[in-house]
Amino acid sequence: MTFSEQCLWLTWSSVFLVPWIALYVVFPVQRRVMRWTSLFTMPFGLTEPLFVPEVLELGEPIHPGAHDGI
Repeated sequence: MTFSEQCLWLTWSSVFLVPWIALYVVFPVQRRVMRWTSLFTMPFGLTEPLFVPEVLELGEPIHPGAHDGI
């Protein structure tokens, strides 16, 4: 993974993390639910590299449906 790809990943991760933190601070009653939901869904995010096709690289055009037969 190149440095630019790491920066891109960090940027998009932050796009989701910053609102999560803000909601966690603003709604203290929902913190328990947020923690359990995050723990339950975390494995799906951690397994993402298994399901993202390696044929897609930065700079290549994306053709929806080209790889799944739609």
